[in-house]
Amino acid sequence: MQQSLQADYLRDGFVLVRSVFDSAGVAKLAAACDRLKRLPGAQGSESLQTHTRQTISGEQVIDRVDPVADLDPCFVAYLESPVLLQLLEHLIGEPVHRFKDKLIWKNPGVSGYELHQDYTFWNHAGVPADAMINATIAIDASTTSQGSIKLYAGHHRKHCRATAVSGGIFTAGAGVMQRELLGETRPFQPDMAPGDVLFFHALTPHESDPNLSSESRRVLMGSYSAARFGAIRNQFYRGYRASIAGASQ
Repeated sequence: MQQSLQADYLRDGFVLVRSVFDSAGVAKLAAACDRLKRLPGAQGSESLQTHTRQTISGEQVIDRVDPVADLDPCFVAYLESPVLLQLLEHLIGEPVHRFKDKLIWKNPGVSGYELHQDYTFWNHAGVPADAMINATIAIDASTTSQGSIKLYAGHHRKHCRATAVSGGIFTAGAGVMQRELLGETRPFQPDMAPGDVLFFHALTPHESDPNLSSESRRVLMGSYSAARFGAIRNQFYRGYRASIAGASQ
């Protein structure tokens, strides 16, 4: 089975693995999310690494907490769980270090993300794209109506030159990939159950639609790089924070 997973990942740039974590594990992650919301200042956009996003009605709501691992040991336990690390190391072909982590709420009504490749925002770390991979853990069910992620298979072998990232990564339109570069490729938009994990390459083009349901679509995402490049987390977040500062000016 693992050989098939790696072959699928290398061919498509992503692979979905069902039921990596059981219901008890997902319940622990959900409880950690609830604890996070109760922390002082959790609703503010300037505290707890919390960032907001506009809903389709124009309201600003919590979108993500990035980084999130330092706020509750439960998040670290799952991002560094042996079963997850074994899958990551198999897919990428070598041991990995986590360099980024975030919790995405995808609250009801929140806007989606435009088409992009993560490597557009990561290349400052000095690690080749083939040595970087995401693991997205579903805490809630993820469906089309909730604005589940769309990925485009086979387009992870080239960094498409996107709109320049100027003035910060959260500037409107910054880093968006030109859709015509996808040709006739149709998106893969999986329904995910709590405990499923979606792995995808740093160059895999992806996007999402607005959450049109009445339920949040929480995911815990860890991003990992090959261990031979060392621990790059501090270096990565220095560049990340500089981008945020640039966006706010």
